[in-house]
Amino acid sequence: MTTRKNFRAAVYMLIKQGDKYLVIRRHNTGYRDGQYTVPAGHVDDGESARAAAVRELAEEVGLRVIEADAELVHAMQRHEGEFDYIDFYFNIAAWQGKPCICEPDKMDDLRFMTLKELETVGIPGVISALHAISIGERFSSLGV
Repeated sequence: MTTRKNFRAAVYMLIKQGDKYLVIRRHNTGYRDGQYTVPAGHVDDGESARAAAVRELAEEVGLRVIEADAELVHAMQRHEGEFDYIDFYFNIAAWQGKPCICEPDKMDDLRFMTLKELETVGIPGVISALHAISIGERFSSLGV
């Protein structure tokens, strides 16, 4: 009998200015501290991935978004450590507010970076997904 996987769900939000992505540097979290990522977070119980994207953008970087402006552009199946994930990447077409560090206990920098700049300082899974998105791939996997 095969064992079914239990997946955790995470959301990643793509805010762009030209060819640059809004990124944050993780700090004091115990996971990939010192590395950059696009704003991201877990989907809570009973929450849709789009609703999680809206919530996480407000919590992390102070941007207000409506669900209709969060377009799913990529999904990644990923295994990391002892967990399996389904990652949802959303392009954010419109937002209100100015990006800021809203969780200084979890991040210590916020800036816009090109994918090339992110390659040397970013989280590998995020970089892999952004490369896939850049060539139009809607699905990818990492570590499985």
